[in-house]
Amino acid sequence: MKEIELSTAEEALIELSPVNKLWDGYTKKYTFRGQGNSAWNLLPKALRKETKFNHDFIIDSISKRSNRDQIELEYEAIHEFIEYANLAGFFVANDEKIYMSNESENFIEYHNKIGKGQLPWPTKEYYPVIAMAQHCGLATCFLDFTLQPYVALYFGAKSILQKYKDNSLKFSVYAIEVENSSFTQGNEKDDFFFSNKEKRISKPRYQLIQNNTYTNSYQVAQKGVFLALIRNWKRPNSRAEIISVEEYVKFSDDLIKFNIPRQESKKILRSLTKFNIDALHLFPGPYGIGEYIKERVLWDDKK
Repeated sequence: MKEIELSTAEEALIELSPVNKLWDGYTKKYTFRGQGNSAWNLLPKALRKETKFNHDFIIDSISKRSNRDQIELEYEAIHEFIEYANLAGFFVANDEKIYMSNESENFIEYHNKIGKGQLPWPTKEYYPVIAMAQHCGLATCFLDFTLQPYVALYFGAKSILQKYKDNSLKFSVYAIEVENSSFTQGNEKDDFFFSNKEKRISKPRYQLIQNNTYTNSYQVAQKGVFLALIRNWKRPNSRAEIISVEEYVKFSDDLIKFNIPRQESKKILRSLTKFNIDALHLFPGPYGIGEYIKERVLWDDKK
């Protein structure tokens, strides 16, 4: 991973400009994510220590869970989301395919295959509903990214202003080149068949999720995509493997981290609104209007 320290709003706007030649190239494709603290890792919410799941049959902290424990917690949370969304009368993306998968064989058997690693988690039919749950605030194995660097800059700058008052802190914007073999193993069955059974070991990997049947107006406005932590050939009883994106690509230059001082965040947000990068445009509808009014107060020079 390459780290770049930026000291001013002007530097941030230049380095993270959509027209920066760094993002150009026939074989290049970058995705971006802003985070409100440069000390945070790139780790999906479902894998974070502070995350709590609404299931009392597994009480261990994440540091003590097995791979199977962790997978089953995520699996149960998604099925609970589907159940309550259906009860409330909301459309749930791809739920008919999920139910067909479960009905084609005994539900318990299917559940066990997920838990034992005989199927990867998540499988493709779950991508749309996980994307939907992610945008509703549920803890999932997806991480939100965007194809627009200024959108990532906006979220990082706004987050640090909302969470911290210490101007000595920094926020970060990550740029990840995803058109490489680390992120493009799109078919979960590609490496499922080995002649040597010893190769059947736990193989967590991050995969770009861009095209799925679930979208909403926010995701479209934000040019939103996801990185998903896919787990293949899990050792079910081994300790749950917690791997961040940084660890996944630690020996690669495909990940760039830009660190920016909090004291520049107000100026950055004021500048970004001139490019229609603000809550009014990134959250179309009444919610975005309210957020826009609040964020104008947030980056007011008098505050």
